[in-house]
Amino acid sequence: MGIETAGDLASADPATLQDRFGDRGRELYDRARGVDDREVTPTGLPKSLSRESSFSEATSDEAAMREKVRALAAAVAERARSKDALYRTIGIKVVTTPYDVNTRAESLSGPVDEPELVEEVALSLLKEFEGESVRKLGVRVSKLSFTAGEQASLDGFDGQEPRTEGVADGSDDDGDAAEEQSTDPPGQPATGEDRSGQFSLEEFE
Repeated sequence: MGIETAGDLASADPATLQDRFGDRGRELYDRARGVDDREVTPTGLPKSLSRESSFSEATSDEAAMREKVRALAAAVAERARSKDALYRTIGIKVVTTPYDVNTRAESLSGPVDEPELVEEVALSLLKEFEGESVRKLGVRVSKLSFTAGEQASLDGFDGQEPRTEGVADGSDDDGDAAEEQSTDPPGQPATGEDRSGQFSLEEFE
């Protein structure tokens, strides 16, 4: 039939397709043209939530970077709370010039819903990049839990300190789904340098 691409299918004669393939032919024609009235069904709960935002131009202004991180942290924490999600990992993404993507994260000893802690950890992780020229910043919470009654106290979880050292294994999400919101196209994936008490994320998506 000379149909090799979706474009070919979209420009084909629907009657010919229906004659050849029956109702399936018409269905394929409609989908090639973006017509699909099937209800979108979520595939599962997200394993991470993040927000990121770019500066209009690269900056090393520490006050501006801290202000943006505070806003992103508040937005991420609010999204998590709106989804009744607790989190065990808090991380940041820092894109420095020219386009180097750096990710840092800190794990907690138990799941929490603490917006102030998200801001505190994100700002603490940001200190590593003082003096750097930064194009974009992001904040993320991961290792999500949607089970009620699991929240750890800031005073400790099962008698332990609430914040613990991360593991430098790059396996934060084990390939599970994530939800990300960005004010611009996503950055390039990269693996960050490991630091004591922190671990790098393979991706920030």
